[in-house]
Amino acid sequence: MALQQSAYDCSCDPQDFLSGESTIVQKYIEKFPVEHCFETPNIHALDEALQPYGFKVCFMAEYFLPDVTVLKAQPCDQ
Repeated sequence: MALQQSAYDCSCDPQDFLSGESTIVQKYIEKFPVEHCFETPNIHALDEALQPYGFKVCFMAEYFLPDVTVLKAQPCDQ
């Protein structure tokens, strides 16, 4: 469900997140360590690369999903 929502939010396919390969601006992804690609000031380079195509970086947010293999039910006092 989370993959479907993220894919909808990013205008891509859910499997794009699991492919292990980049499906977006390849030169940009290879320019910076992947964990810093969407942080400032690096995001400004992406903004500049998108401008000739009429696009621009707008909202930036990070989302994390829990590792469901380590989640455990907790007691509820209600």
